[in-house]
Amino acid sequence: MYVGKSIDNVNNHQIIIVMASLKFKFRPPKIADSPGSLFMQIAEGGQSMRLPLPFKLYAEEWDVKSQQPIMPNQKSDRLPALAYLKDEIDWLKYRFNELDTEGVSIRQVVDNFTGQTQSGTGVFDYLRSYSRRMERLGRKRCGEMIMAALRSLLRFRRSVDLGWEALTPDLMEEYEAYLKGKNLTRNSTSFYMRNLRAAYNKAVNDGRCPDLHPFKKVYTGVDKTIKRALNEAELKAVRSLNLSSMSSLAFARDMAMASFFLRGMAFVDMAFLRKKDLSKGFVTYHRRKTGQYLTVEVLPQLQSILEAYPSKTQYLLPIINKEDGTERHQYQSKLSCINRSLKKVGEMAHLSLPLTTYVMRHTWATIARTKNIPISVISAALGHDNEKTTHIYLDSIQSHAVDEANRLISQGL
Repeated sequence: MYVGKSIDNVNNHQIIIVMASLKFKFRPPKIADSPGSLFMQIAEGGQSMRLPLPFKLYAEEWDVKSQQPIMPNQKSDRLPALAYLKDEIDWLKYRFNELDTEGVSIRQVVDNFTGQTQSGTGVFDYLRSYSRRMERLGRKRCGEMIMAALRSLLRFRRSVDLGWEALTPDLMEEYEAYLKGKNLTRNSTSFYMRNLRAAYNKAVNDGRCPDLHPFKKVYTGVDKTIKRALNEAELKAVRSLNLSSMSSLAFARDMAMASFFLRGMAFVDMAFLRKKDLSKGFVTYHRRKTGQYLTVEVLPQLQSILEAYPSKTQYLLPIINKEDGTERHQYQSKLSCINRSLKKVGEMAHLSLPLTTYVMRHTWATIARTKNIPISVISAALGHDNEKTTHIYLDSIQSHAVDEANRLISQGL
């Protein structure tokens, strides 16, 4: 680690700072037409420390003002490296913003920020690398959940990393109390604990630490929650709303109805449906959550929605509008926008519960049950995440039985 001239003073004198700043700077190469390097500068009150970054890039690839790499076009062979660098810089900025620098020596700020721990390896970087590995394996949702848990733990620790030996039952108990103090439900606190436990078990298997059973004092179960669904009258009220002058609300409502007519298809599966998945009046797809292969008949009600919202990309619905590597982010952003709009739609329809895309999935199952459709058919139709129930019935249920159920449920809407 390269440190500026102020490091000797820092080592010999305890310099107390109020707030520190972080900047990313480009160091030009000594040889023309060669790549330069990057370093971070942590500074306050005239004192500074420089930390090199293991990245090389050319001067024309760096924006001095924004302190970010300049992204090339999609065909450039430099895109992966620069995209990786941007992700690293964003992560370092996020970590630094969560760091408590008030009344702390600049040396301690740097030590906390760089993750120096007793064992020499930090939990934060391991969790982040584990998240990335899950994404590389195609398990993006798993990677996102690990990152959500990491960000939560990072906020609890005020961005100060810790070694595996510090991940004790008492610390996890304090972390759970911190989460409860933010009014999180037991299921929400358990969400973070379960994902951290999965990563911890992987670290144990990798030989990074002995199993200290840090989660034995905290709740890691799943409480049963009340599932909310619309009845037929409420569903008709939503569908019949005149939203012609409110395009964003109409789009949200129609995407929700598309989910219903697709047998309660999860929004993530809808977002990534491709035009080639539609053939001869049927949509075929793999559920992203369970990997199950499902076939859904395209009913007239759904066909009308597809015709009303043509997509300009390979995707069937205009949820993802750009194919530039940000598809997952586009889906998440559109889901948030649609759910915000659906709450307004629900209020206009005088619903007794907040309307979301997930409500539509549960509504399909609930209405199916009221029409005496066998639970086995409902389970197969939804690609149910109750693996035991699904696997018991899945082999014996034909697709036409599920589609007949969909036609029956959709009649009159």
